[in-house]
Parts: sequence; structure tokens; C-alpha cells
Amino acid sequence: SPDARWVASGSNDHTVRVWEPATGEVLSVGEGHTSLVLSVAFSPDGRWLASGSFDRTVRVWEASTGQTLWVGERHSSGVTVVAFSPDGGSLISGSYDGTVRVWDTTVGQHIRVAKAHASDVHSAAWSPSGAWVASGCGGGELCVWEAATGQVMWDRGGHAGGVSHVVFSPDG
Repeated sequence: SPDARWVASGSNDHTVRVWEPATGEVLSVGEGHTSLVLSVAFSPDGRWLASGSFDRTVRVWEASTGQTLWVGERHSSGVTVVAFSPDGGSLISGSYDGTVRVWDTTVGQHIRVAKAHASDVHSAAWSPSGAWVASGCGGGELCVWEAATGQVMWDRGGHAGGVSHVVFSPDG
């Protein structure tokens, strides 16, 4: 969690778990995915945990209880990455279907899709301001787009292999 109180994990057993890092005690278990969990992320305030699964869904959980708050079912393939916006009001999810989707975190409503990649999305990240999203795919492309509109700012190749991780500098 952002305050380092908890550690979260997603597993091939289809669950997400929140742990107490000093003792290893399991604090909550989230059940509901029907396939392996590929990604987990805490909200900026640490109250919620998002997960993406090979079952093609995005789930947002109450971190302290493991209770499902909402389920997003718009991807046509496994969800490889989830990340909350800096203000916690939005969530992005990337998938093997080549899309990055934006969700309203308060109600789980799908807001928009950015279909910027010709192959599977491996990574996605918000800029510190929340204005941009960067995403990387298995085809070696990196894309930066406007979070508010989904408009692609630029899309470039350059890597000889898939882009496994993207991150913005902390100063934006």
C-alpha cells in the first residue's frame, strides 16, 4: 500500500491477498476471478485494490476486507496491467487484446478505450499529474496518450522485443 502498511499479491489460484508485511499475516482474501491474476495495484489512499486477470476482467476490492466493489468486463482477452490515477478517480487496464481502457473507480463505469497497439499491452502507467498515460506492448511499441480524451500523442517502435514496463519520472 502507499503507506507501506500492507503488501498485496495476485495469484494463479485466482485470488488476491492483502498481507501484513512485518508478520506475514493474511488480512484479507479477494475471491471472484475465474483464472490467474496477472496484476494488482493499490489506490493512492490504500483503501482499494485493483486486479486484472486472465479471465478478461478488472476487479476493484475493498483492501481491508477483500469485498468486491465492482467488476469491469470490457476486455476481450486477459488483463495484464492495472493502475490507479494519481487522484484515485480513474483506473487504467491493459490487455492482451491490445487496448488500454479507462474506468471511473467510484462506480466501475467504463469511460473510454485507447486502441493504440497492434499487439498485447504489457505495461501502462499514469504521469504524476494524471494528464498522460504511457503504454508498452509486446510488439516493442511505446505509446503516450492523453488520459482525458484517449487521443494518442505519439506511438513509436524502437525496442527489439516487447516493452515489459513503462514509468514516468516522478517530477512529471
